[in-house]
Amino acid sequence: MLAEVGKHGLRAEFRRVVVHEGGYTVEPLAADQVGSNWVVYKVIPAREGVVGLEVTAERQTGLEYAD
Repeated sequence: MLAEVGKHGLRAEFRRVVVHEGGYTVEPLAADQVGSNWVVYKVIPAREGVVGLEVTAERQTGLEYAD
């Protein structure tokens, strides 16, 4: 995913998705805390030139991931 973001001249910020009963929340996450095999749940615009990648360490029940 990062390669694709870079192809478009964008940078990425990360947010960890925390699933709980009734939904989920997101928390800021440093890039060096994201594993190479983490799953991108959602890509959202953050600000000009930057996208937010909402990620999980593994697929979570209750989230509909885009394939």
